[in-house]
Amino acid sequence: MQRIVNSVVMMLALAAPVFAESGREIVNTSGVKGGLVVHLGCGDGRLTAELRIGESYLVHGLDGDAKNVRKAREHISQLGLYGAVTVDRWTGAELPYIDNLLNLLVISDGVDVPRSEVMRVLAPAGVVAVKKEGRWTMTTKARSEATDEWSHYLHGPDNNAVSDDKVVSYPYHMQWVGLPKWTRNHNFLNSYSAVVSSAGRIFSIVDEAPAHSIYYPANWNLVARDAYNGIVLWKKPIGPWEGHLRRFRSGPTELPRRLVACGQRVYVTLAYGGPVTALDAASGEVVRVYEDTDGTHEIVYSDGTLYLVLGLIDRAAYEQTRLTRSFSPPIQDKRIVAVDAETAKVIWTKCDRDTDQMLPTTLCLDKTRLFFNSPNHVVCLDRDSGDVVWKRPRPVEHKRLAWSAPTLVVCEGVVLSAEGKHTPGSVDAGIASRRGGSGVDKNSPAKTESSSSVEWQVTAQPVSMTGGELIAFKASDGKELWRCDAAFGYTSPPNLFVADGLVWVSNEPGMNQTDVMEGRDLLTGQIRRTINTIEAFDAAHHHRCYRDKATNRYILFGRTGVEFVDLVTGDIQRHFWIRGTCQYGLLPANGLMYLPGHSCGCYVQSKLNGFWALAPRRDSGAITVDEDNRLEKGAAYNRIASLSRADPRDRQSKIEDRND
Repeated sequence: MQRIVNSVVMMLALAAPVFAESGREIVNTSGVKGGLVVHLGCGDGRLTAELRIGESYLVHGLDGDAKNVRKAREHISQLGLYGAVTVDRWTGAELPYIDNLLNLLVISDGVDVPRSEVMRVLAPAGVVAVKKEGRWTMTTKARSEATDEWSHYLHGPDNNAVSDDKVVSYPYHMQWVGLPKWTRNHNFLNSYSAVVSSAGRIFSIVDEAPAHSIYYPANWNLVARDAYNGIVLWKKPIGPWEGHLRRFRSGPTELPRRLVACGQRVYVTLAYGGPVTALDAASGEVVRVYEDTDGTHEIVYSDGTLYLVLGLIDRAAYEQTRLTRSFSPPIQDKRIVAVDAETAKVIWTKCDRDTDQMLPTTLCLDKTRLFFNSPNHVVCLDRDSGDVVWKRPRPVEHKRLAWSAPTLVVCEGVVLSAEGKHTPGSVDAGIASRRGGSGVDKNSPAKTESSSSVEWQVTAQPVSMTGGELIAFKASDGKELWRCDAAFGYTSPPNLFVADGLVWVSNEPGMNQTDVMEGRDLLTGQIRRTINTIEAFDAAHHHRCYRDKATNRYILFGRTGVEFVDLVTGDIQRHFWIRGTCQYGLLPANGLMYLPGHSCGCYVQSKLNGFWALAPRRDSGAITVDEDNRLEKGAAYNRIASLSRADPRDRQSKIEDRND
């Protein structure tokens, strides 16, 4: 190990000398809060063991001396730490890790590693601690400006589900894989309710109850992982949640909006209809519970302010529906509340006819304004005061399936409202329903298009759909700019992306044959680019049951697996062996594509199961292996233990020479 050239001192951040002796001092000084720690030159393993200062750390020691490896393993085993702390022999020039994996790399005195290798294996914001001549020097790897986060369900507060990540591309490498390997049941509420990512971490709300039977009680948790190696940093139990026996494909569409991550804070409701809680992103510790936010169903964060959608639920009816395979009662008396995230002071509240039946997932923001869909209008508010700036007619369907919602996006001074339509009468056919207007009277007359109430109905089956419409408004005054066709996805709201400077919208009901073929000018609606996406849709399967996501280079369709459509070249690559999870989908961020676990049986021979993070092909390539020295011979090599003749179950070995 000592033969490797020393060149680790200067990287993308200034190296700083530190005074640390114990493993705890090294970790604490580094500022690394959990993840994967590697110790090069671990010696007898004492410092290696000390580097695991908590349950959120996984430690791997490497040493070139086989005797040191044995000593270190014995010491770690005596401490009862082996497993969480492991040691291996390493004699190669390349470190045995994929790119961007390690949170902390500790290099003991006398062990020299090329700068390029250190940079390769360190995760963004990872730290290398180098000991030389008795002193430690620490250096932090900068985050790449070419990658992006995904802080909200639809990327950010603007609802434009498009990442500015320039690294995400066709999957080639496995970055990490996590549990559960198989989610609970394809026919009921999906086990993943929400997934977001910020500051090098990824957070998910997941039901971790056994998959053996859906009738086991749910076990919902908020789980924090390191975004680059998947190590679980902490878990937080979630109280009563949406009933896990809720029918598949039946919503509620706003469920993923109960989790937001921004920098060192996570904002979440830790129970269905509970208050908003701010958590420390690194530890999961409660920072603040916001008073008077009980009944929060959606969270949007921007520039230090929380914009919350609150509403009332019939608690008795809710508890009853959790025991039956029904859907939770409709949310009543919705209101929007703006709260200072730091002080918890309520800035303003809007509670009136506009907000009462506002459509889920439509709340979105630009720098000065807030927008949402009421049953008959697109409404614009001043972000700072909550005052109405403008309101324009935009009727949406008032008799809706519980998975459906309009899509509202604001981007570069334009508000885009896309709505699909059901074939008349299709929603009523054999579908259980509960009135959204009163929440009680199932026999009340159907609501008219001019009413301000919505009737929500639940189904586990797709229904006949027809084309809808996208309307573009000027964000400053609500002036209509242009219109075009739009449509629901397959049991999902319309896809709508502003990507690579153009507007791309679903126009094929149910996405059965093709979709999103035209890129339109944001201000005029004129078609600027056409892409033939038929190749992405010619497999014998319906589209997956979730909204698609995109980057400024690719649309990531979920037809059969994950289909990449290149917005620049028009090229299409299909990946049948991976798929996003039902009802949520996937997440492109941090240069990776995250695929939460699923319970899908399609392509069972080849598809990947579990929570996967996949990376594009990298320049570093594969490590060259010396085939002559590939097999490492241990102490038991060439030996086969003698079998006990006293055991009547003993069978004679068929190997003639036991030294073979």
